Amino acid sequence: YMTGALVKAGQLFAARLRGEPETGWLRYAALWVAIALGSIAGAVSYLIAGLAALWAALLLLGACAGLVWWRRRRRVSA
Repeated sequence: YMTGALVKAGQLFAARLRGEPETGWLRYAALWVAIALGSIAGAVSYLIAGLAALWAALLLLGACAGLVWWRRRRRVSA
């Protein structure tokens, strides 16, 4: 998945350099950067906290899911 995002970003960036009005490469580049940074953060947190880092990741995931649920519920009721 990570390689696919990088390849697609490169293809769309090359198309942009050729003059095609395509700006979708930024989306794929941002996805690749997010995956890379998440991998680095996961490795560092594992080195610091060991398997307890999984609990921190689970709590963060739960907080993000709760935030999405709350925002969607608020948007529907508005």
